[in-house]
Amino acid sequence: MKSRVLFFVFCWCTLGFTQSIISTTNKKNIKIGEEIQVILRTKVHASDFVVFPIVDSIGKFEVIENYPVDTLKSNLETVLVKKYGLTQFNAGTFTLPGIEVLFNKKKITTSKQVIQVKDIAVDTTKQKMFDIKADAVIKPEIEQIQIEEITTQQIVLALIGIFILSFIAYVITKKIQLKVEAKQQAYKPPFEKFEQEMKQMEGLEKNSKAFYSKLTEAVKRYFEVTLEIPALESTSNELLLWVSNKISEQKIQLTSTTLLHLERVFQNADLAKFAKIQLEEKMLLADQKSCINVVEEFHQLLPASNEEKRVKKAQEIEEKRKMKQVNSRQLIVVTTFVLATLASVFCLGYRNIKDYFHQQWEGKDAYYYQKREWVTSEYGYPPIQLETPEILARIKSDWKSPEIKNFASFQWQTLSDSLSIAVRTIAFKDSVPFVLNDVVNRELGELMQQNAKGIKMDMKKFKNSKGVEGDQVIGTYTFNDEKGSQNHKFCTLILHDDKSQHIITMSYKASDKEAVSWVDRICNSVEWIALEEDE
Repeated sequence: MKSRVLFFVFCWCTLGFTQSIISTTNKKNIKIGEEIQVILRTKVHASDFVVFPIVDSIGKFEVIENYPVDTLKSNLETVLVKKYGLTQFNAGTFTLPGIEVLFNKKKITTSKQVIQVKDIAVDTTKQKMFDIKADAVIKPEIEQIQIEEITTQQIVLALIGIFILSFIAYVITKKIQLKVEAKQQAYKPPFEKFEQEMKQMEGLEKNSKAFYSKLTEAVKRYFEVTLEIPALESTSNELLLWVSNKISEQKIQLTSTTLLHLERVFQNADLAKFAKIQLEEKMLLADQKSCINVVEEFHQLLPASNEEKRVKKAQEIEEKRKMKQVNSRQLIVVTTFVLATLASVFCLGYRNIKDYFHQQWEGKDAYYYQKREWVTSEYGYPPIQLETPEILARIKSDWKSPEIKNFASFQWQTLSDSLSIAVRTIAFKDSVPFVLNDVVNRELGELMQQNAKGIKMDMKKFKNSKGVEGDQVIGTYTFNDEKGSQNHKFCTLILHDDKSQHIITMSYKASDKEAVSWVDRICNSVEWIALEEDE
């Protein structure tokens, strides 16, 4: 049963996933000339090879944009996302055919989609005409894969399971040992055993052979233990010789008449067992009485020290046996505990468990996020791309100005947290002179509005490995919370041209040793996304 359970756990933990590609569209109904996005998603392993086709048209739809493949990763899986921008300039209901994708030398065709293309009324006599509005900023729909972190409940359940399995192993082992112990007879003195065997001979008088076999075996067993001789393996004459010699060595005053009685009993026994002579019941009982008298007389003459030695030896054997049982139980319980622990680690993942305890002791610091998969995404307008531990959330803002064409703000956590990232993008309607001190003062004001105290800073030029240039502000601040005053550091990138500004602010606890490399990773991932010019 135990092996079946382990086999089931192993099979359950090693299940893979089948090769499949999910095809969806962001819209089912569009107007003539409006863009519709076809989104292909597939889960892959690191060794998988996937090729998405580059096409000019799909069915009766024209491809206006082949978007680059996005890679979204987590601890458990990697997802490839490919988007196609399509349009149609005729009204009607069209079937969007499946797209053929190469997956590890195997061609997989996605499902078909039905798209409704509606006509647009352009009769200027029936509707008012409006000025063309400024370009709208559309927030892309980004599918964020949540990393399935293990929870405290999972850890507790795993520990409970480990202890339950260990307890079951202990109970089963104890039960088996008790059954074996019940079958084993406890030590009894030789004389008590002899008396017990004599009482068990009732009813054997009608069968001389069975009677004498039982009687002589009981006598031999008694002398084998008390005199330490091979009585059970000896013949009648050898036994009598052994007994005679031993009582002489040990100076036991056993009378010659007693030995003669014993010799007569064994002679009758040989007649009954080997000559198959059926003796009278009266003689059988007399011989039994003679054996009892011989053993009783010998028992009274036997030194007490001999019996004490045998009892002590028996006690030592019993103690060793019990100690061996205890050791075997402990070994089985420890082995079960170790195997159950390894199985739990295998199911939950060593890295997940390590990250969980690190998170409990140190919190979600830079080291925690450095060991996990990051997400690359675009933010704002003009779009800027950067890599972050998690997708930044858009923050609503009422900031308006006649000079601003559009403004966007994104954030992950706050200044009071151990780590935080904030991105703000500003696009101006016309060229605006850039004054670094004004921008820096504005950003410092934002920090103070979030209760940052004692701000100290320094400025320098910035340029990363991808050629992005700008200004960098590095500084420190304190933040007061229920735990007291917390020392933090921050790094702000100010990127600009004549019509836009991008401000990226990263903050972290001053005690976080891994935070510097965490900031460098974000800074080096910053990249401009080129916009296509309208024809």
